[in-house]
Amino acid sequence: MHRLRRVTVASGARIFISCWLPMCSAFLGNTPQMRRLSTQGSLAAGPVGGSDGAGQCHVVGNPREIIDPEFSRVRQASLDEQLKELGIEPEDLLGDADLVGSPALKTYNSFVTPRESKMAHARAEDLAPASKRAAYQVAFLFRQRKSELADWLRNKDRARDARKAAGVALQPLTLVLDNVRSAYNVGSILRTAETAGVTEVICCGLTPTPPHEKVAKTAFDAAETVPTRHFPSTVAALEALKADGFKIFAMETTSKSKRYTRVEFPRRVALVLGNEVTGVDHAVMDACDGGIIEIPTYGMKNSLCVSSAAPVVIFEVLRQWGATDAESLGL
Repeated sequence: MHRLRRVTVASGARIFISCWLPMCSAFLGNTPQMRRLSTQGSLAAGPVGGSDGAGQCHVVGNPREIIDPEFSRVRQASLDEQLKELGIEPEDLLGDADLVGSPALKTYNSFVTPRESKMAHARAEDLAPASKRAAYQVAFLFRQRKSELADWLRNKDRARDARKAAGVALQPLTLVLDNVRSAYNVGSILRTAETAGVTEVICCGLTPTPPHEKVAKTAFDAAETVPTRHFPSTVAALEALKADGFKIFAMETTSKSKRYTRVEFPRRVALVLGNEVTGVDHAVMDACDGGIIEIPTYGMKNSLCVSSAAPVVIFEVLRQWGATDAESLGL
């Protein structure tokens, strides 16, 4: 949670994106990535955006410059043709939300838009064998990712059945992660969500979403046991929650924030946690009908790390609901 000085960062990012969109449009044309980029506004996934923050194009980092659009078009056409020969349609690869930030898409993007330091080598290599090698690598990573997703879904089903058999009821509490960049923070929040019996964690924008290798390092099994879903737009996620009867509170330090201990939480609550640098976006805060809450601090810093702030408020909500009076249900 950060004070409103973060507005400069967010505004600068939006100005940058408005300048960058035409360049991407010239290269990508009417592709799924460009349509997604144009409609999401603050989420710039770029040709192959990275959900773990390592991708080339998003508002927090710097996008890789498209040095020669025509050169990249030729490389993309050659790679796409090779992928089709391997039984993979480029549209399926590029348009699958489950693959955003995956090694398969990163490898694809690296071939199509080489870094400036590698442009000389890319121009000198024979395109046909180079695109064939890249296609084999992309195809392998694509199929590996699909296999991982299938395993992950099976594990989630087993976890759901185990929870039901043990009689563990979920709390009517949902967490919304508004462009949280760090996969390790997401994993830590998922671990907290599991211990609190949170209904689900909604990952929005560039937030890393399970299944994700880095998320799993701090979440452990919680990445499989906690229900998660992804929304490109945080505001859209909040609208869906409102339609389902949730009261939504943003966790952010502002001049209008109320102490979390002085707020009475209703029985159906969603808590919004924001980006580590820019905090909760202003449009998102405006969409929170429950208001803005904060955790008071007594040192030089005015906020806690997002993964540290989450359990403080989560367990206050449970305390108010009387859930903490019950015996621990840890299995």
